Amino acid sequence: MNCNETAAAVAAQGALPVPVGDQPQPLDDMRLAEITARAKAATPGPWCTDSWEIYQGAEYEPGISQWIGETCRGATTCEQDRADAEFVAHAREDVPALMAEVERLTAELAGARTAALNEAADWFDQRAAAEPDQGYRARVMRGAANDIRRLAAPTEEAAS
Repeated sequence: MNCNETAAAVAAQGALPVPVGDQPQPLDDMRLAEITARAKAATPGPWCTDSWEIYQGAEYEPGISQWIGETCRGATTCEQDRADAEFVAHAREDVPALMAEVERLTAELAGARTAALNEAADWFDQRAAAEPDQGYRARVMRGAANDIRRLAAPTEEAAS
């Protein structure tokens, strides 16, 4: 693929989400799946760099290492090209590691959310049980507990 074809392919994808202000925007499931698919489709790692060229392998071996690409643009300093190459070479391992951490934190957050909602529901149940006449206030608190438990329950969509 030449530069013009690459530029056309990138343009066809549309703009990536841009943070608003100084706050990054959340990545939705579709965007996370796209990132994961690109990482899985890329040449296996690790990758390394000899300056501004990027090769497959833990370290560059002349005549043996498979060439991946390069960052030498001529319009920047050699130091910048080397820094870019280092970034790209490490991205092969960094992106999958970051995606695994996103998955771990997402699961941890979901567990904490469920635990907090269940704790809140239990609190309402306890307060309802402590009501002396078990009348209207107790029914409202039990209703609140049930509503909270529905929020904590996994949805059919998430379960499938």
